[in-house]
Amino acid sequence: MADLFLIARIAGRTVAIASDQVESVVDIGEITPIPRAAAEVRGLAALRSRVVMVIDTCAALGLPPAEISPTRA
Repeated sequence: MADLFLIARIAGRTVAIASDQVESVVDIGEITPIPRAAAEVRGLAALRSRVVMVIDTCAALGLPPAEISPTRA
């Protein structure tokens, strides 16, 4: 069987991630900001009856902000 990859754009570059390294791709929905959180923490979101922290990877990597607001993670 041929290898499968998730193709994504990260910091303006197109990358391929092996599918066995990806658990899922989901729509984020509403993000609730966290007061006094670190700059890379965008906030909290509900995912499958759980609360998860949403991290801004551009901020975490010291890159300029993305031109579009991400809706998937």
